[in-house]
Amino acid sequence: MNLRTKEATEQPTVSLYSNGGYTNILNGRASYATGGTVGKRFGVTKRFGLLGNAAYDYNGRGIDNIQPGLDPLSTFAAPFYDNNTIREYRYYRYRYGFAGSADYRLSENASIYARGFYSDLKDWGDKWYYQPVSAAIDPVKGLPSPTANSPSPKFYTSSKRPNASVGTIILGGRDVQAKQWMSYQISASRSYEVDSAGNPKADFSWVGPAVSCNYAPASQADLYHPHFGTCDTTGNSPLLNSANWIYKDITISKGLNAQLNLTAQASYARNYNSNGHFGNFEMGFKFSNGHQNQDSTETVYDGWSTKAGSSTPLMSALQSNFHNTDYFSGNYFGGNFGPVSDFNLVQAYTLQNFAGFVDGQKTAADIYPNLFHTIERITSGYAMNTIDFGKLHIQTGLRFEATQMDTFGYNLTFYSDPKGGAASVPCAFPLPLTPKDCYSAVGVNNNPSYLDVLPSVQMRYALTPNSALRAVYARGVARPDPYQLVPYVSEDQTASPVTVGVGNPNLKPEHANNYDLLYEDYLNPLGLVQAGFFFKQLNAPQIETVLPGGLSLSNFPAGYFPAALQTVLAQYPGDSITQFVNGQNAWLYGFELSYQQHLDYLPGLLRGLGISANYSYTASREKGVPLRTDHPTLIDQSPNTWNLSPTYDTKRLSVRAGLAYNQASLFSYNYTSPSLVSGSDPSGLGPKGPSGDVYTLTHYQVDAQASYRFYKGFSAVVSGLNLNNEVFGYYTGSTQFVNQREFYKPTYTGGIRYNFVRHE
Repeated sequence: MNLRTKEATEQPTVSLYSNGGYTNILNGRASYATGGTVGKRFGVTKRFGLLGNAAYDYNGRGIDNIQPGLDPLSTFAAPFYDNNTIREYRYYRYRYGFAGSADYRLSENASIYARGFYSDLKDWGDKWYYQPVSAAIDPVKGLPSPTANSPSPKFYTSSKRPNASVGTIILGGRDVQAKQWMSYQISASRSYEVDSAGNPKADFSWVGPAVSCNYAPASQADLYHPHFGTCDTTGNSPLLNSANWIYKDITISKGLNAQLNLTAQASYARNYNSNGHFGNFEMGFKFSNGHQNQDSTETVYDGWSTKAGSSTPLMSALQSNFHNTDYFSGNYFGGNFGPVSDFNLVQAYTLQNFAGFVDGQKTAADIYPNLFHTIERITSGYAMNTIDFGKLHIQTGLRFEATQMDTFGYNLTFYSDPKGGAASVPCAFPLPLTPKDCYSAVGVNNNPSYLDVLPSVQMRYALTPNSALRAVYARGVARPDPYQLVPYVSEDQTASPVTVGVGNPNLKPEHANNYDLLYEDYLNPLGLVQAGFFFKQLNAPQIETVLPGGLSLSNFPAGYFPAALQTVLAQYPGDSITQFVNGQNAWLYGFELSYQQHLDYLPGLLRGLGISANYSYTASREKGVPLRTDHPTLIDQSPNTWNLSPTYDTKRLSVRAGLAYNQASLFSYNYTSPSLVSGSDPSGLGPKGPSGDVYTLTHYQVDAQASYRFYKGFSAVVSGLNLNNEVFGYYTGSTQFVNQREFYKPTYTGGIRYNFVRHE
């Protein structure tokens, strides 16, 4: 990220704003923001400049959400769901920040500067969900639901209070002469986030009367709102009776994630003339060192139900005052959501009464993947030459990037007996002391390094004085997230099958060859038309792979799996494995069109109209996804996207509308070819069926903003966000197989801005 901080201009500057907003969700959520910028240059020659900025905002948000559990035996005509999680999210987001710059002009062409900023975000939130569970027989296949052996509903509450801060100091200078320029800069950035890792949550079990929450197949008119009988349709559902729930267990998370980035860079450029052709040669280097460490704990308390004489309270004793009377537009619980528990009350009760009831295995499985440190050190340099040959403008460049990594994590292994086979393994958390709590945690280092050579060529040919054709080739690199290289192993033996998450120290960077062709035409009056084609070749793309349990290496030819996965499968036979690996290759191509123009040639009031529009089409293919014989598209690549923004501007009034469309795109790989893994597609419907990949829903959103300058530097501003209350979510295989649907409701904001610039 290249942060460019403004500097004070020749005229004193004062810019202030304040606004407030409202979202009609969770019985009404408010937002507000205020801030301003003040700057001035000092002295007779205005050599010294100061500019400062401060901002504060609060954003109260809410989400109505459902995440039904799709039965893999579903058909296109009759989707069937085993359960649903009917969720409510409530957010409190507080943010404040300061930014500033000071610069001093050593001469007309040279200056030095100091810049800095600090930002603090409290991204607080609460979450609750009810989970009706079906015990019914699948009406299509005549087989029981996978959850039929435990049809009792569930309740869950979560509360997070992470606090993230980042501060940066930048020192630098520049010297711009007629034929050459030079710039140099050093910076230090420190960030930290408290209580960011883990998933603090409390679970409640059903102790009410027997209930029938069997899934009721939806009609076509209500296909996207799966219902489970009377358990989720009316406001007097037994699930909404807090006396029917008893406290089961809690997970409490604490910890710190911190990062320190140090950077130094310098660039030099010089103009030249070669045989009458004007050119510019530029070179530079950059060194960056990012050190991240995380030290987080996630403690699981349970097991008191087996302790003689122990008892836990009902939800009614740990209840929150939250209650939503307009949930999901009345589609669930008749619009009523609540009562719900208060996570803070549950946590306080646990620490006071059950502090010794720590589940050693679950706690260790949660803690050790969150204990790691990473260092990413990148030394880079570039050389670039730009030259004009009449109508042809050519820019060539070569960039070198040497990457050195140092990562540390834990291999966590559980043993089925206290001795762990031949060796005695100490058991942490001796209360209670059971065989399942015996494990070993071994620290492992990883130190990969590599060099990337990245050339680029850009050419621009002027077809007319107002139009041109551009052609570009550039090679790029996408490094793995440092945490993906941490050699950690986390194992959850409570799951069935046992699940194992594994870091991949051998994960390679992904490289791309990018080809672009662009036509552009500058219109008169002010406007622009662009049309372009792009093609990208990707080598060794990074893929998150989830292998189902029960796989046997003997069923696959040697070398079928990447070496990293091959090793993990051999170490954890029969377990479900999650790991990032490199695929073979992928490609991506498409074209894009854009048009923008202010229509001031129209008569009368119509001359204030303007338009900005763009459209893009994208096609892609991924090769080498494990356990697949097909070639799916790339993640997060929407085939069709467009944006349309009509505008209207006069001397005092400015109006903008935004219409944005993103077609459904692949979110995560989920499908497994049944020819490779028997039984992986029980419905037999292929990748578009209930065992298919997960896709993001098509999204169409309408936003608008208007401002009116009513007195000198004062302006009134109003805006509306998500005016059509567009749904966000996912589906599995095909749209009728609902994976997640959530709504945010429109947000309306109004405020005042003041801009003052005094000319001296």
